[in-house]
Amino acid sequence: MKKHKLQKPFLEQLAKMPIVATACEKLNISRQTVYRWQEEDPDFAKQVEDAMSQGDSLVNDMAENQLLIKIRNGEWPPTKYHLDKCHPKYREKNKARRKPPESREEQTKQKFIEDFKQLLQTKIPVKSQTLRMIEEDEKKSDPLLPT
Repeated sequence: MKKHKLQKPFLEQLAKMPIVATACEKLNISRQTVYRWQEEDPDFAKQVEDAMSQGDSLVNDMAENQLLIKIRNGEWPPTKYHLDKCHPKYREKNKARRKPPESREEQTKQKFIEDFKQLLQTKIPVKSQTLRMIEEDEKKSDPLLPT
């Protein structure tokens, strides 16, 4: 498959910053062009995947480095974050204290159940009671019905 002269610089940019749009912008090419190259050339598609992985690793290293700088400077939130995420002693201790956050769907479901229970207790009689009351009212209002 014929290689385009911008594929190599594109892969180099992608390895530095794993965002296709950013690499395309730097080289003044469209994302559609890159996606077309990937469709036409499976080898290039694999190279893109490898460059993205390399870029992700680089960004993770930079983030870790910034975190360590803040820890060295004595900043408490990054220190706590690092201990919570990376140190088994603190991770287990904090896991026991926290319950996992509920999903928005679960929160909505719980709220609905609570509201429904409250409604049942305060405003709506149980169905069988309602039917009994209706039957009693009908018997009282219709003198021809046996009592």
